[in-house]
Amino acid sequence: MSDDVQAGLRRRFQTRCREDLSEVRAWRAGREVSADARMATIIHRMAGVAGSFGFHDLSRFASAIDDRLTLGLAPDPEDLAGFQAALRRAACPPAGPQAARPE
Repeated sequence: MSDDVQAGLRRRFQTRCREDLSEVRAWRAGREVSADARMATIIHRMAGVAGSFGFHDLSRFASAIDDRLTLGLAPDPEDLAGFQAALRRAACPPAGPQAARPE
C-alpha cells in the first residue's frame, strides 16, 4: 500500500477517533443514557482496528472492555479510563516530528 493511501486511511481513522471520543465523553458523563449499544459498537470496532494503525493500548483496552460486555459484565472502570485516554491520544496526536508515529 502506498504511503499516500496509508496516510489517508490514518487521517480517516483519527477523524473517527475524534468523533468517537466526543460520544465516549458524553456517555461516561451520563448524558447519553441510551448510548450503551452505540458504545458497544465503538468499543468493538476499536478492539479490531486500532492495532492496525499502531494504537496497541487503545486496542488492548477496547478488547478488555469488549470481552466483558460480551460476557454480560460491566466494564472495569480502569479499562474505561484507559480506553478514553488511549482514544484521546489516537484522536489528537502531538504536534511535531513524533506526530506521525503511533504509540
